[in-house]
Amino acid sequence: MKKISIFFASVAAVLSFSSCSETWDDNPVLAGVPEGATFELNKPTMADNVVLLEDGGSLHMTCNQPDYGYQAPVSYQVQVSLTEDFAQFENLASIQTNRSQINPPCEQVANAACKLLGVVDPEDVPADPVALWFRLRAFITQSPDNTSCFSNAVEYRKVRVYYNISIPGKPSGLYIRGGMNDWSATADGEFKTTEETGIYELGPVTIAKGTEFKVSTADWGLPNLGKGSGDLKIDQPYLLTNDGGSGNLVCPDNFTGILKLEDRSGKYYLTLIPNNE
Repeated sequence: MKKISIFFASVAAVLSFSSCSETWDDNPVLAGVPEGATFELNKPTMADNVVLLEDGGSLHMTCNQPDYGYQAPVSYQVQVSLTEDFAQFENLASIQTNRSQINPPCEQVANAACKLLGVVDPEDVPADPVALWFRLRAFITQSPDNTSCFSNAVEYRKVRVYYNISIPGKPSGLYIRGGMNDWSATADGEFKTTEETGIYELGPVTIAKGTEFKVSTADWGLPNLGKGSGDLKIDQPYLLTNDGGSGNLVCPDNFTGILKLEDRSGKYYLTLIPNNE
């Protein structure tokens, strides 16, 4: 069987920018999707070939758009499983916004596969290709909680997985952006990976009391993390809202320490951990 190496460049389709001061509360709440609603994820061209996952590459899939009954900006999150029924699955961190360019990064796919396979050490990685199932969770970008629906599942039959358990210190692509850095995505404001998958840290940082900020990508895409329910507090995990219309976070006190960002199956929590010195 010819081995085909997949090395597509990821395409970032960016939704129009929403003002940081605008909140979704100013807009109507969208109705949920009908029960049982679904949409079609097309069979990938390379589904039956041996696929080599490589750092910097991506898989490529396409889908049709769910019918919400009106025009809506739809986002797609890729989910990976070892079985068609998705009894156990992993959410990939990247959010796709172009249904003709669903390009999950290979490193995220490899990480998900390693977790599903129970890989701990490099020698645990299977020598032979494995079957991986993929599906999409679609949602309207500004109202993800009540507009989610799922595609059918498609199979890549022969995926050669490599060892990709989280390596600390790698760039995450997520930045603190706010009054402390003129709302810019700067190198010293980028969260880094830790030894635990889905946990990122930044710091030490110093933030003045009352400073407004958010956590997002360099292009204000998703995740775009802002104010959730209640107020942010020092040294307490805080559930963030993930949409472009969420309000700004406000630092509750003068703070110096580590910012800890956790991705718990698509729900993001921020903890301000103060220095104890």
